[in-house]
Amino acid sequence: MSRVSIYAVERRDYLFYVRGAVGAEDGRNKVVRLLVDTGARRTVLPLRLLKEFGLDLTIPMKTFRVAAAGGVLQVPLFTVPWFSCIGHRWEKFEVLALALPQSAEVDGLLGMNFLTQVKAVVDIEATEIRVQQSNKS
Repeated sequence: MSRVSIYAVERRDYLFYVRGAVGAEDGRNKVVRLLVDTGARRTVLPLRLLKEFGLDLTIPMKTFRVAAAGGVLQVPLFTVPWFSCIGHRWEKFEVLALALPQSAEVDGLLGMNFLTQVKAVVDIEATEIRVQQSNKS
């Protein structure tokens, strides 16, 4: 049996924002402001945060070609110890590392790799995200 959980999102013009959290191996964590981006295949976190958390940024798991406003970029993929957002927490979560412009006013992007896994439904009119929660007996 499952139930639906509803999460209000911050809306500014046509953009939706949510809060998430990312954790380091040593127990530190940081709350991040994320743009909900259904056009992004993967969740993006800033390079500075991953470096601050002690990840070795010289050896990415792999790199992906990403189309951006400035052209096509080679963006490294890393695994963070844990990532949490809209009621779900994933251990060893894969994120792309990218420095976003300060004008973006966000720490990262919540991408489809996360939204798909949690079966999120983004309701534009209600300004909310609904996700299925499993009841474990």
